[in-house]
Amino acid sequence: MTAPSDDLNDLQSDIGNLHHLLEVLYDQSTEQEFERDGKRNVLADQLCALAMIARDLAERMNEAASACLSKALADSRAMKTEA
Repeated sequence: MTAPSDDLNDLQSDIGNLHHLLEVLYDQSTEQEFERDGKRNVLADQLCALAMIARDLAERMNEAASACLSKALADSRAMKTEA
């Protein structure tokens, strides 16, 4: 692990990597057995649902980080042109 960064590009990259990791986790969780001994495997359903929630949240966080970075850059440009 590296030290925390205050660079929005680093943050967006980290969130993007987290999204990819969670995407793989979700893909793997959908490959498990959802039925055992003729009964639904509740734990498998729960793990799959949680992996999907985490994956989707990371994707939305990455989109939000991108929007924040774009806004910060636009604000910075606007401040420079006002000065």
